[in-house]
Amino acid sequence: MSIISEKIKSNRSSETPLIVILAVILFVLSMIDAVCTHIGTHLGLIEEANPFMREAIEVTVLFMYAWKIVWGLLFIYLSTKIPPNSAVVTWLAIIALSLYIAVMGIHTFWIFLNL
Repeated sequence: MSIISEKIKSNRSSETPLIVILAVILFVLSMIDAVCTHIGTHLGLIEEANPFMREAIEVTVLFMYAWKIVWGLLFIYLSTKIPPNSAVVTWLAIIALSLYIAVMGIHTFWIFLNL
C-alpha cells in the first residue's frame, strides 16, 4: 500500500490523477460485469441479486447497459474535477475497486461453474 500512498502524495499536475485512472478501471470492470451478468442471466446460469439491476434487465438489457455506461462516464467526468491529492476520495475509490473486483470474481466463477 505504500506505493499507492506515495502515488497519492507525489501526484504532479502533468500526470493523470490516480482517481481518474481508478475511475476508468471501475468503468471497464463495470462493462465486463454487465456482459457477464447479461450472459449469465440470459443463459439462466445466474440471477441478478441487485433488485434495481434485476428490474432493469427485465425491462430490457439495453437499459442495464445504458445505466452502467451513463453512471460510469459520469464518475470518470467527476473524477477529473477532484483535486489530485484528495487522499480520502482516492482511498474510497480503491475500496470500491476492491469490492467490485471481488463481486466480479464471484459472478465470473458462477458463470464458468455452470457452463
